Amino acid sequence: MLSLKCVLIKSHFAQGSKVFSQVGVRWDQILLVPTYVNSSLDLAEFGGSSTNLVGRITHPSSRPDKYRLKRIQLRTNNTMQLVVFDLDYTIWQPEMYQIDGPPKLISVDEFQGKQKRKSQAPPRSVPLGATTIHQNKIATDRRGTPITVFDGASHALSEINRMKKDWPLQVAISSRTDEPSWAFQLMKWLVASDGTPLSKCFDENLIEISYMDKSKHFESLNRKTGIPFDQMAFFDNEYWNIKSVSSLGVKCYHTPDGMTKEAWVQALEDFNMM
Repeated sequence: MLSLKCVLIKSHFAQGSKVFSQVGVRWDQILLVPTYVNSSLDLAEFGGSSTNLVGRITHPSSRPDKYRLKRIQLRTNNTMQLVVFDLDYTIWQPEMYQIDGPPKLISVDEFQGKQKRKSQAPPRSVPLGATTIHQNKIATDRRGTPITVFDGASHALSEINRMKKDWPLQVAISSRTDEPSWAFQLMKWLVASDGTPLSKCFDENLIEISYMDKSKHFESLNRKTGIPFDQMAFFDNEYWNIKSVSSLGVKCYHTPDGMTKEAWVQALEDFNMM
């Protein structure tokens, strides 16, 4: 028998405006039951067990007292609970070792050369992904090279922000960047397509930046979260990082040209979330 400890989510069915509660021990041990069902419910009655259960409420009649559990859906441990991203050339470009000095903010006018330009040549266009928290300012290095978020990274992070409202999804960083302080500064400035600063897209206690093998990063993330490796997704542009981390059982996605929408969609498909 599974001891049901807490009410997690209330969902609403249009027919009869009946409110239900989603209760369980962990997110991968969730049982959805009507609010009036006694919490000492014996799962064996439904052919269930105490692990990896997802119950679905259906309403075979319009009378509230006829609401019942129609089926228990058994799931294997394949639910995405932790999404992990590399930074350099996965979230943004260029890599930190490629830029000249620490990043800085400059006005769009300055970047486009409007203040100094005397010719009639068109100004430089602001690249996609250069938006920052400061209106009309972008991040560059000392030579004026813009630092931008890959479109696929911006898309994935924005979608994750939306998903987190309904799903207990955690987001982490696994990076071996040469300049951690520059990376932290950029995360404060650069934003995803929904306007969220990158620093707010990641769980602050799940940022692994060090020169260790990335498998060590994931062992640390596993200890911090308790999330099994096979419920983690990892995106990285370096294949040797993919090879190392995949040996733990993490679902890994090689993004040699930066994070893409296609890689994100593939992960959702692999975790049966499409």
